This record gives sequence, C-alpha cells and structure tokens, in this order.
Amino acid sequence: MFPETYPYDHHYRFQNFEYFVVMDFEATCDKDKPPFPQEIIEFPSVIVSSATGQLEACFQTYVRPTCNRILTDFCKDLTGIQQVQTHFLHRWINLKVPFHEVFGMEQCNLKQAVEKAGLAWEGRLHCGLDDAKNTARLLALIMQRGFKLSITNSLNAVTWRPQKPLFVPSQHPQRHYGLPSSRVPCCYCGVKSGIEMITKPGPMHGSMFFRCGNWTAATGSRCEYFDWASS
Repeated sequence: MFPETYPYDHHYRFQNFEYFVVMDFEATCDKDKPPFPQEIIEFPSVIVSSATGQLEACFQTYVRPTCNRILTDFCKDLTGIQQVQTHFLHRWINLKVPFHEVFGMEQCNLKQAVEKAGLAWEGRLHCGLDDAKNTARLLALIMQRGFKLSITNSLNAVTWRPQKPLFVPSQHPQRHYGLPSSRVPCCYCGVKSGIEMITKPGPMHGSMFFRCGNWTAATGSRCEYFDWASS
C-alpha cells in the first residue's frame, strides 16, 4: 500500500500489471513504394511504471537489414537513421576460435565447452541470458590463460559466393587437400570451412577456395563465407 501522500494519480492503482514495455519499431521505407520485404532497422522500448505513470527506463538499438542493406534517402530523412548506425556490429570475435586454440578440442556445444574447460554449468541451457553468462565465464578463463583475443570475423570480409556452374562440389566436404588443420579457417557458422577446387577451364582453373563448412548438396551453404586458399 502507498501512503496517502504518495504523488500518483488514482487511475494507476487499478492496473493489473506493475510495468508496461512500450515498443515502436522503425522499418526500411521509400517514398513511392515500400521495399519488399520491409525490415526492422530500429528496436526501441521504454518501461512505464503503472504505479506512477512515469518512464522508468529505456532501451534502443539499431538493426542492420539483410535483404535491402542500403537505406534510401527518404528513409534516412524520415527516421533520422543513417547508414552507419545499422553497421555498428561490423566486427566480432567468434569465441569458438580462441577456445579451440587454448583447449585444442573438437567441435562441441556450449555446455560441453564449459564442462571441458573445468567449469560447472550454471543456469538453464538455451536460456539466452544464462548462455551469455556461461560464455562470459569461458571468455574470462581464456583471458586468464594469457590468450590475446583478436577479431575473427567482419562484415567487410569477402562474401562473394561462386555460381554453381563454376565448380564441382567435392564428394568429401570435409577433405582439406592435405592442408594442416591449423590452416583451415572457420566460416561464419563457427565450424571448419570446406575447401573446393575450380574445375571449369579458365584463368582460375585449379585454384582452391574455402567455403562454408555447413554445406550439403540439398541445401547448399548455410552462410556466405568465401575466401581464396593461399598457397
């Protein structure tokens, strides 16, 4: 119960909820015709107390569109969102890479990685917050081992995907043509990339390149990772 002198309007006291989260998304747009599909580019929310009617906290983040990545001038003028604000997470560290370097373990899920590192799992698996907390504990442990972290992936990396007629997929997707394991990079999915050779006659005939390790003949590549294999 609030004291009688508590400064709040009596209309708020009958609400069934203690707080409300108010959200208003902004999406890609154009003057003449909306782009298809329209994609969220701003994700804001504010928390309102039902006891006082006052704004208690707010959250705002920008989202990079994936289908129509370049914002139109109309969209930028209307929303005030500039192109650079939707690429702010353009570099990141895939913790699977330093984890493998430090502990030398094969591919495993997060819970297995935590336990193999000698830590006890805390919380519920696949709860985003608990997963993030356990990942943070792994990060701290890797730093304690003296490992210097560096960027592993970037949106500026080459993401060109060769057309299907350009090469003949290997019958052994994980074959690495004699390259040592340490020279086989991880793709954007976090798994070891596959390697292929261009067999079509031309200037690039015989050249090898790395592609997504999550490749199957039925579905193709899971991500757009591509890089030429250095000699």
